[in-house]
Amino acid sequence: MSVIDFAIKELKPATIEKAQIELNEIHESFPSSIQQFRQIILDNEGLNGCLEDAFLLRFLRARKYDMQKALALYLNHYAIRQQYPDVFENLKPSLVRHVFVTGIVSMLPEATSEGHRILLFRPALWQPDEWPSSDLLRANVIVVEDLLQNYHEAQVHGLVVLVSLSGFGWKHACQLSNLDFARRAARLLQDTTPVRVKAVHMVNEPAMFSRVFGLVQPLLKPKQQRRVSHSRRLHLFCPTFLFFTLAVLQILPRRGQGMHYAPILYISWWFSSNTLRSLISPLN
Repeated sequence: MSVIDFAIKELKPATIEKAQIELNEIHESFPSSIQQFRQIILDNEGLNGCLEDAFLLRFLRARKYDMQKALALYLNHYAIRQQYPDVFENLKPSLVRHVFVTGIVSMLPEATSEGHRILLFRPALWQPDEWPSSDLLRANVIVVEDLLQNYHEAQVHGLVVLVSLSGFGWKHACQLSNLDFARRAARLLQDTTPVRVKAVHMVNEPAMFSRVFGLVQPLLKPKQQRRVSHSRRLHLFCPTFLFFTLAVLQILPRRGQGMHYAPILYISWWFSSNTLRSLISPLN
């Protein structure tokens, strides 16, 4: 089975229909669309990026098969990888195992009823004196890359980011309140990663977090700013996101009296293999 056949057959009928309606995806035109996109990339001298069918398909889906917008995303993707080698070089889960085991970054095991996968980010679990903020970004990149590689449905439905800020204190705010981190976070969130970020929900948000988000917000495009919601308490989510909130509460397993997610269950397969490969497609 070819990569393209796999990309199609893995999708549910409802997802195929959604891709046709929302992404302008025509399965019969897969080969010609990908070849056309590949040729556009080849016409850009000096760029030696990955040209595999499955890799190119991500960018086409993320930009609804608009070739020029997909090209811009592709170029930005490689530009940020070269700009921030401390985040993108040698991307192996084992090198940021501490982030996953701590539960700071994880992908919830189930999707919402609308098909969105949920990336859970809990920065308050980070100990700034033990490892740098770049490890937080590396872990996020790895989780999203794994999602794009292994769950083609997510390329169509998109991703929701849930930022739980319970326990976020001054030590976290001081470390993250710098323009360099803000720029990195903003660039990763938009125009560099071939994934459809449908929403960013920040819950249990302390007042001091405004200092951090105040640096990131001006760097986000208006469309992305509208996708960010804030709540001081999870149960006080605005009605627009009430259904999403209930879905998250159903997905998160219970432990004790609170809602918790056991991240080691999700990542255990990464560390059970004798060989750990880099998850991200390298520059040729």
